[in-house]
Amino acid sequence: NMWRKNRRPVTDKCIGVDGNRNYAAHWELGDRETIPCEEVYKGNEPFSEPETQAIRDLLTRVKSTCFLYISVHTFGNSILFPNGWTVEKHKRYDGLLEVAKMGAHHGKGKLDTKYIVDQSGSGLYVAAGGSDDWAIDALDIPFAYTFEVGEEQYGFQLPEAGLLRPLRESYRIIKAMTYKALSLVRNEVILERYDKF
Repeated sequence: NMWRKNRRPVTDKCIGVDGNRNYAAHWELGDRETIPCEEVYKGNEPFSEPETQAIRDLLTRVKSTCFLYISVHTFGNSILFPNGWTVEKHKRYDGLLEVAKMGAHHGKGKLDTKYIVDQSGSGLYVAAGGSDDWAIDALDIPFAYTFEVGEEQYGFQLPEAGLLRPLRESYRIIKAMTYKALSLVRNEVILERYDKF
C-alpha cells in the first residue's frame, strides 16, 4: 500500500497531512481535502506540518536570490506550473511555459521520452495549497514548477533496472530549465550550450 501523506496523527483514527495541500496558496479551497482520513487531507491550517514549515522557512530566507523552484514528484513525465488552484492562466504563463518547454525538449534523450508540459489546474486537476503556487505568488519567485518524474506504466514503483534513465533525463531537464529561467531573469543569453546537457 502506497502512502501519500506524512505520518503525524491528526485524529484518533486518521494519520497524516498531504504536504502538497498544506501551503498557504488558496489553502481554503477544496472539499475532499478537509476530511482527515482522505489521502489529500490539507491539515487544519496552512503550514501545520513540520515538513512544509521547513520548506517555507528555507525558501523565505533565500527568496531574494531564488529564481527557480521545482518540486519533484512521481509519476507521469510532466512539467507542470501554476496556477494549480484554478484553470485560469497565471499572469506569468508565457514565461512559465517557455522554461517548461525547454526542460521537456532536453529531457527527451535517445529514447525520445515525451514530457507533458501544462498548467497544473487545467492540464492535470485543480488542487489548492500547492508549493509551486505558494512559491510564485507569496514569495514572488519568478519560476515555479511541479515536476512529475516516471512513466505512468510503472506508477509509483519504478523497477530498479529502470531507475537510471529517468534520473539522467531529470538531470538534463532541471539543468535546461535552470539555464533558461536564469537567462529570462537576467534578460540575456546564457552562453552554456544546451546540447551538452
